[in-house]
Amino acid sequence: MRALIVEDEAVTARDLGDILTHLGYKVCGIAADYDRAIAIADQENPEIAILDIRLKGELSGLDVAERLRETHSLPIVILSSSSDANTVKVARNLRVNGYIIKPFTEDIIFAAVETAFGNFLEEQTQLDDADIHSKGGLAAHKTNSLRDFIDENYAEPLTLDGLAERAGLSRFHFAAMFKQSFGEPPHRYIILKRVDAAKDLLATTDHPITEVAAAVGYENHGHFSTIFKRETGKSPSRFRSELAVR
Repeated sequence: MRALIVEDEAVTARDLGDILTHLGYKVCGIAADYDRAIAIADQENPEIAILDIRLKGELSGLDVAERLRETHSLPIVILSSSSDANTVKVARNLRVNGYIIKPFTEDIIFAAVETAFGNFLEEQTQLDDADIHSKGGLAAHKTNSLRDFIDENYAEPLTLDGLAERAGLSRFHFAAMFKQSFGEPPHRYIILKRVDAAKDLLATTDHPITEVAAAVGYENHGHFSTIFKRETGKSPSRFRSELAVR
């Protein structure tokens, strides 16, 4: 999924970008002020935005959040070193989907982003309750078609927009219905599919881990190892070595 970072501290923005990349997101833009943030959002159409409150210029990250709420449909996470009652109240009134206090770690970002996206999908589902299809998820033929397509192409760079287009739905309407049908949001379903495929390759072949990573869709070996360990509790090499002992 494409992530927009709005942060005026270059080091913090870089660290956050590295973390999001490790988590499987694509950073589609980094902005240090309101105007640049809105320009990137309009051009790149991100699927999640992480916004620092204090930015360069007169307008803040909360102003960015207010504008994005009016013009884009996406989960918004606030990033701040402040947690005073007034700031939190303003953020709550803007219906942001998450709030991260600096300093942060990869685990904190992972939990906040995944929770924000899940909460946003729940909101979308509730908004779509008037549509009978939303309550039951995707139609059976679309579910089967998407399952077959992902099974055949999980190692390719699949996007939320591309999958939604195949289903003939807007991206977040699709994502909400996908979660009801598959039990996971699209990006999580694909990650788990890749991890399962990697487990099979590690267990049944002697291919180097770099080749296993590439075979399941990860060009970066370190990125693959991070995700594999997060999902299984073991590094790829340890997973393989423990199988060999049995």
